[in-house]
Amino acid sequence: MAEINSYIKEENAQGLKGADSNKTIKDAAPGAGLRAELFGTRKIADHAARTDIKVKKRLPVVVDIIAGLLMLVLVCAVIIGSYLLFRYYSNDYDGVDVEYKVAFSVDGGIDTYRYLKNGELFMDVTGNSVYFGKITEVEVVKDPGGESGRVIFTVAASVKYRAGEGYSIGDSRLAVGSKYSVLRCGEISIANVLVTDLSVEGK
Repeated sequence: MAEINSYIKEENAQGLKGADSNKTIKDAAPGAGLRAELFGTRKIADHAARTDIKVKKRLPVVVDIIAGLLMLVLVCAVIIGSYLLFRYYSNDYDGVDVEYKVAFSVDGGIDTYRYLKNGELFMDVTGNSVYFGKITEVEVVKDPGGESGRVIFTVAASVKYRAGEGYSIGDSRLAVGSKYSVLRCGEISIANVLVTDLSVEGK
């Protein structure tokens, strides 16, 4: 009877030891997985196993020099282009005093124009009037009928001048052969005016 009791006690002790060892293994497994996730042991192993890592090849020095020169040329082109555009659109006109003559035809009442001497010429544009100068001389050439003919004004004015473009008043070019649809002196409108002569004062 004592032997039976001793055998039962031994089996119980071995059962308890097995249960404790199984519990320890189960408890340790999640901890090991957690440590692997936290400290990246799996990732380290993955990286260590990879042998296909590519090494970036350096470009030859000549290619770097060519790229640098191209960038320098591009920057210089931008700077020069900006300067030329600024010069073109900037208001670098000179003020010049000129004397010019305009001629136009008159159909009736030609003597009226004689009294426009010392009058001032304007061109009416949208919302503004551009000053075209002061009439210093008036010449009248009558047709055989006596009331019609041709009138020539000599006009003194300060105009804008730019090399390569010439002379201008407002946005209108001033040169021999320039035509203006309508000029005005006081209340009198003058149509189809042609510039016949132009000279710079002092020259």
